[in-house]
Amino acid sequence: MWFDEIMDDCKQGLEVVSKNKGVFIPILIQAAINMALFIFVFVGSVIFFIRHGRDLETIFNSPENLLSVALPIIFIGFILYLFFVVIGVMIEVGSVHLYKLAVEGIKPKVSYFFDGIKRYFLKVFGGTLLLHIIILILFIPGLVLFVLYSLTIGILTAGWGITLLGILIGVYFNAWTVAVVVDDMGPLKAIITSMKFGMRYFWGLFVLTLAGIMISQYMGAAFGALVNIVGGWFISGAILAYFKLVILIIYKRKREELVYK
Repeated sequence: MWFDEIMDDCKQGLEVVSKNKGVFIPILIQAAINMALFIFVFVGSVIFFIRHGRDLETIFNSPENLLSVALPIIFIGFILYLFFVVIGVMIEVGSVHLYKLAVEGIKPKVSYFFDGIKRYFLKVFGGTLLLHIIILILFIPGLVLFVLYSLTIGILTAGWGITLLGILIGVYFNAWTVAVVVDDMGPLKAIITSMKFGMRYFWGLFVLTLAGIMISQYMGAAFGALVNIVGGWFISGAILAYFKLVILIIYKRKREELVYK
């Protein structure tokens, strides 16, 4: 039964992380960076509106003034986007490389993390940009469909619709970086392989993705608002990292029949 296999993979994942707790360090560092940048952007925005709030009416009434403000904001937003993508890709490829070695019985080291970045950064960075471009192209029709869904059958269940969409995206795309690292694939081939992986083992990956999302959300909020604000980033990151490792275990077990058939 596929469910029994998934449970065995989850058990193996627990054994791996219990022996190699260092695999969580990059994810925790990323959570700290994200939290610090969020605080920086939030505080910076508050200070900006406090200082220039009275000038906003003048700015919005003048196209020239509006353009002079909009262009720097767009530029800063683009720089922040690239920064987050670069940091995210570095953490992703380095972490997946550590997961791979840990599953093979090799103790994680800092040098292994950076070795993963050197080998796979450009491939995963290119694939990430490709996926973001696709998402940008599909954003407007997707937004229209979501609004129609929310105003009709989704009036009471729009939140679950978003959750379901996130799960489906995870099922079909969670394994593409794993494919890059484990099989040294190019980004496009890895994305296609991840989609095939999701179609062939849909229910197992659906259960894993659902569990990862629900447990991370629950654990992040289970200890109250203060703990959630301070520690939610770290708790959710560690849980999602564990499920990523389990997906890698499944992929390594199924990769031959997936890649060569």
